[in-house]
Amino acid sequence: MRTLNIDFRGRPGPRWRAIVLFVTGLASILASGLAYQREHAERAHLDARLRPMRAALAPDASAVDPAMQDRWRVAARTGDMLRTRWFELLAELEANRPEGVVWLVLEAEQRGQLRFVGETKTFAAIEEAARRLRAAPGIRGVELAQHEVHQLEGEKLIGFTLAANWAAVRDRGHP
Repeated sequence: MRTLNIDFRGRPGPRWRAIVLFVTGLASILASGLAYQREHAERAHLDARLRPMRAALAPDASAVDPAMQDRWRVAARTGDMLRTRWFELLAELEANRPEGVVWLVLEAEQRGQLRFVGETKTFAAIEEAARRLRAAPGIRGVELAQHEVHQLEGEKLIGFTLAANWAAVRDRGHP
């Protein structure tokens, strides 16, 4: 059996190999940098040539019929509503629902309005529900639209409606 020789100092070898490897690496870095600059300059030149073509293709907003612009705005809002992650929004609303509040109806209008109809036993629960809705993403301007106190089987219940402004909340990671 041969002896195992472990020497971590290394053997002196030809230094010209290291110098050649270093010079080769340096040359490849220089060549890559020059190629990048050349491609970047070519892209800037092509962008400059395309800019007038893009401007010519862009529609003139003054020539578009105002009724058509309104239709486009409505279509864009409808698209925002369709892209909203409704299940996540409703799950968050239910998870943040205050104790003693029951949501009965959630109405979404095309004009960006939401109406929350619920029932509870105390006015403090209504205030807490409004506070939690204000903290929900995409819901702004929460106000008490109406309330009504009524008796049901000897128990006092408060029916209420909260109105809010709604902005589409999209998941940034998914289309």
